[in-house]
Amino acid sequence: MRTFSIFMLCALVSLNGLAQSNCGVADSYLVYAYSNIKDAYESNNKDHLKYYSKKSLESFEKAKPILKSCGCETAYNLIFDSIELLKKVETATTFEDGRFFVKRVKAHAKNSIIALDSCNSGAINTSDETNNDLASIEDEQQQLEAQQKALQQKAEDIHKKLEAKNLKAIQLQKELLIKDYKLALELNVKNYNETLKICNWKNDLIKISDTESNLIEKSMDEIKTHYLNALKAMATDYLSKLNLSSIN
Repeated sequence: MRTFSIFMLCALVSLNGLAQSNCGVADSYLVYAYSNIKDAYESNNKDHLKYYSKKSLESFEKAKPILKSCGCETAYNLIFDSIELLKKVETATTFEDGRFFVKRVKAHAKNSIIALDSCNSGAINTSDETNNDLASIEDEQQQLEAQQKALQQKAEDIHKKLEAKNLKAIQLQKELLIKDYKLALELNVKNYNETLKICNWKNDLIKISDTESNLIEKSMDEIKTHYLNALKAMATDYLSKLNLSSIN
């Protein structure tokens, strides 16, 4: 954060000292490009890496014609190479490949700010006013970081709530599925036994033998398989008794 603040200070001093210089206009673009490529380098997935790389590319593109016109060749060459590398990030197929290019751009961006400061010939003022500017920049950076952390925490809380709701919905679906299958078992038992009685079956009637107690913890497919097997077993028992009753 301190390094980034120093770069911000360099940009402010250069702009104040050389208000008429075209090169001074490019400072803010390069600082913003560096900030975004730093975020890209610190990201942990390909989508975020490409997102911040694209924002950095946009800032480099804006600085490019300014540096060309004001003759800051070193900074221009660095951002030219950075633009070419960032184009490769966009087409990178893996996170590792993209991060390899981002790492190089990060170094180029840092060096381009230093090179631009040299072109502007703006010496950093060490007076109390400059120190106050640095403290103000650091304070603003801390506030931005605090806001970012708060937003990240809020996003995590929302994600947890959505996960909880999703789990609750799945649990309800399981309960309804189990209820429907139990009703089907009861209905089949009733119909089977009534038919057996009509056929003068004198022995034990069919009973539901569903002893599974932790079905709610299983997946939907596992629950379906359990009850389908129970229905098949009951049907087999019914047909066996029906055949015996016809023989007797």
